[in-house]
Amino acid sequence: MAGLAAEGLKYDKVVGQSADLFTLQRFINRSQPKLSNDQQQNLTRWAVLFAGSLLKNNKVIHEALVSAMSKKATVLECIQAIENAE
Repeated sequence: MAGLAAEGLKYDKVVGQSADLFTLQRFINRSQPKLSNDQQQNLTRWAVLFAGSLLKNNKVIHEALVSAMSKKATVLECIQAIENAE
């Protein structure tokens, strides 16, 4: 949900949420006991809110990761960017 939350924090319109929501729905469908529609909506809202909160509280780290990824950094380089941003 972080991708959806990040896009929502940066842009007025979120367009890339379909894959994130589809993946979340697949996990929800496997949950036991089954969740009601209201519980599913609440869980989805919570996940987006929590992801957004993490991104806001770690803005410098997130920006360092975005910068590294935009330069096609390796996973190791991305980890280093995160660690160096703290």
